[in-house]
Amino acid sequence: SPACEMVWWFSKSSEQYRISGELELIGDEAEGERRAARKQQWGNLSDKAREQFYWHQPGAAFSGEPTVPAAGRDADGRVLEPPPDFLL
Repeated sequence: SPACEMVWWFSKSSEQYRISGELELIGDEAEGERRAARKQQWGNLSDKAREQFYWHQPGAAFSGEPTVPAAGRDADGRVLEPPPDFLL
């Protein structure tokens, strides 16, 4: 179901904002403007935030060398394409 509700709570002012509507997840199959927006948001993330998307599944057995690309960048320092599990 695309139904969604979100709540933002601001503790200092005790304000609460609620938004409800339909949610559309934008993944790697997106095209046109949606694809461009997803890529832009991926590039806007901090290096550490991007890196987390390449971590292994929590609790999964691990052996060998880490395969997480530092900062989500390639060997030349360019930001990698968003992985399939990055949704906008």
